[in-house]
Amino acid sequence: MGETEFKNVIGRIRGKFLVRLARQYERSQDLAQDWPRREGSFESLEELCEIAHKVAGLAKSVGFSDLGLAAFVADSTIRKWLGEQNAEVSEADVTAVIDEFLAGCSRALDSDREIDPSRS
Repeated sequence: MGETEFKNVIGRIRGKFLVRLARQYERSQDLAQDWPRREGSFESLEELCEIAHKVAGLAKSVGFSDLGLAAFVADSTIRKWLGEQNAEVSEADVTAVIDEFLAGCSRALDSDREIDPSRS
């Protein structure tokens, strides 16, 4: 595989990632607003953790290393909060990493729109 063909393949993967990220970002925003209101029920937080985990797995590979890191931190922090290690993590910590994850999603989507306005 030549360099041009490789870049084309990565470009297609990146495009699919961004389409999926846009949906995941919308859903994550809803979940981020929902979880603090549901005392004792962490379904929203669990789903948000799942989304962050998926984003962390691919973001860096398609050129979004900052987003990948924010997603990884959100995933691991939420897992601590939900698990037996929740004494190490406060609700404020969870909120902060979710906010940073959402900001990273927004930056990635915005940067791509600057490159390709048709994705708006």
